[in-house]
Amino acid sequence: MKKKKQKIPKVLISFFAISVMMLSAIEYIENTTARQSGETIANTLEQIVTNTYADTGKYPQSLQAIEEEHTFTYDKDQFLIVYEVFADNIRPRIKIIERKSS
Repeated sequence: MKKKKQKIPKVLISFFAISVMMLSAIEYIENTTARQSGETIANTLEQIVTNTYADTGKYPQSLQAIEEEHTFTYDKDQFLIVYEVFADNIRPRIKIIERKSS
């Protein structure tokens, strides 16, 4: 009887440890995916901005113009894009901000 009582806590401890490791792995994967999505958005925007300037001699005037003219889409619930324009011939400042889910 005493041996069975000792096995139950070991099983529970093992189950708890595996659960914690799995939750940590899921969180890591979610964070990595969000970071990679942000990098993809930034790279795509940089390419669009550069190509537009090469083709027209002007940078896009707004993020809305990029979305309409280049069919650029992104998850607005997950990311905030700050697109600051100074002049037609000065490269805009682009910042990608990940919105934290609650």
